[in-house]
Amino acid sequence: MLSLLLAVALTQAPASSSDTKPVAPPPPPEPPTAPVGVTPSAQPPAPPPAPPSASAKPAAPVDEDFDVVRFRSGISLGGGVTVGPVLGPTAALSVRLGAQWGRNFGTYLQSQPTVFFVSSDAGVVVGFTVNNSLLAALTLFDMLELGVGPSLDYLGLAGCAGSSCVAGTGLAFGADARVAVNFGHRDPRGGRRSGLTLSADLHPLFVGDSVVFFTVFSVGVDWF
Repeated sequence: MLSLLLAVALTQAPASSSDTKPVAPPPPPEPPTAPVGVTPSAQPPAPPPAPPSASAKPAAPVDEDFDVVRFRSGISLGGGVTVGPVLGPTAALSVRLGAQWGRNFGTYLQSQPTVFFVSSDAGVVVGFTVNNSLLAALTLFDMLELGVGPSLDYLGLAGCAGSSCVAGTGLAFGADARVAVNFGHRDPRGGRRSGLTLSADLHPLFVGDSVVFFTVFSVGVDWF
């Protein structure tokens, strides 16, 4: 009888701590769902962008009219009159090379081979010069040019008077004044001008005690 009671007591005793298992946490609650027949509300639209401020100013336009230092050149052909002790016709070829320092100022070398012929009762003189003038030029209104400068010229003469003839060459100092009108186009991006040029040169040449003036009217082209 005692053994039967002991067996019943053992079967009703709690399980040991080693046989216990951890209890799992409860699952998270499900998110609430909208009631049947009710749709979720849509997000409100984004506000329109704010208008630009009235005080804002438009960007200033880029200035595309400018001048740069640039190479200049020109060539022309002309004729005129030699004025000195006697008068005679003149023909000249002019070549110009130099620099344009801005819209209004330039410097260049003008080489001007010139031939002339004079005659009088005393005889006939045929000559040539190579006029090498260094000119400083002012340009106004993009078309009118005024230039002036000194010159170092090479002179050759041959003449006959009666039964005798003489010839000679040498260097002489001179000067040059030039007025030119350019009929052309100016590129605003850099300032270069080009076109037909009408010009007039007055070139005094100092030979000993005498002064000879070459007056030359020319037509040509210039890039400056």
